[in-house]
Amino acid sequence: MEQESTKPWCVRIAVLESGERLPLLVRGAFGLPDEKVTEFALVRLRSRGRAARTISASVRAVGEALDHLRARGICLEERIAKGTYLSHEELQAFATSCKRGRKKRSVHRDHAANKYSRFLDYVAWLAAPVIARASSEAAFAKAQRDLKRFQVRASAVAPPSEAAIQSPDSAGGLTPDLRDLLLQVIRPESERNPWADAALRSRNYAMVMLAYELGPRAGDVLSLKVRDLSLNRRPATVTFHRRHDDPEDPRADQPTLKTKPRVLEISDRLALSIETWLDKFRADRVRFPDARRHPFVFVNNRGNPISQRGFQLVYERLREAFPEFGRLVSHSLRHDWNERWVDLAEKESYDPWGTQRQQCYAMGWSERSNMPARYARRAIAEAANRRISRMNDASENRGNRSQGSGGAE
Repeated sequence: MEQESTKPWCVRIAVLESGERLPLLVRGAFGLPDEKVTEFALVRLRSRGRAARTISASVRAVGEALDHLRARGICLEERIAKGTYLSHEELQAFATSCKRGRKKRSVHRDHAANKYSRFLDYVAWLAAPVIARASSEAAFAKAQRDLKRFQVRASAVAPPSEAAIQSPDSAGGLTPDLRDLLLQVIRPESERNPWADAALRSRNYAMVMLAYELGPRAGDVLSLKVRDLSLNRRPATVTFHRRHDDPEDPRADQPTLKTKPRVLEISDRLALSIETWLDKFRADRVRFPDARRHPFVFVNNRGNPISQRGFQLVYERLREAFPEFGRLVSHSLRHDWNERWVDLAEKESYDPWGTQRQQCYAMGWSERSNMPARYARRAIAEAANRRISRMNDASENRGNRSQGSGGAE
């Protein structure tokens, strides 16, 4: 039997009585939390108001980095004490491991970049008290230089984020044909719907159409409570609330709102689909016995709040049934919403500043956010090229008129 001390680090979520989630880095099922990483999570991250999911991602990144270093016989604390840290080659190897992940498969650029930077944040935090304890001013200055040199080396080989690679095709929504296909096959009455169970058809239709109409994040959808819906009014509305460390949420890995709270109107079609799901299916205590224990709108087969994994399985099933969807995930519909917004704004010739402010509100972004350009990059690129084409056509027409006038003289 493998000893606990040799098992890889993993994250366990401790749910406190107040509802607060505290991610802990442990080895195996029965290992004790790592003291240094727990202190890092509490002092560096929690004190700055970081959400539990953000802390969990940082703690997990540190654990994977420590496993990577241990496999190569590297003791990070000894290196920091000597001021040597990691060499250029060791940092390159670590950057490569971030790009592959634990399962040796390539991961999203942002995931790799975030994992790398979170570990560097831990190294800087770990080095701070060592530098502060320097025995003299000269030793203090040298320790600061050693850290700075390490950070320069680390920055030179850091995995690039998605934002750093300005490719319009790197992420985007659906093509018109795939959009039509999705809206057709997700309908509960469709013969092509990949689910046989009527309740799951109703639930999945409501979830996917909510994502399609409003472009929320997965956490926004999964944290919705019945009282957040105003379905008796027309137009009906959905309110997205920030509820970090919600004591009503039984999920250890709590889905939360990452952006600003907002109230958005929905179509009568979507309102009716949600009403049908709630009244006809979710209310069925035989089919979903645990649904009465909590106020969340969307539930799993037992009636417990659906998890992040369960939510993404909906999109996996769609990809399996229709391979043409490619890499469709829930976040694809957030990109798709923003691309459709840009297309509509161009057609209706709205005031650009006012249009972007409205877009930021609907997405939960700050008015000064650069997210509108990032999420609708492909649509913006296409709109820019259409405008370039019109400019060139206008220039060509002027040239032809000028040539014609010259010939008539």
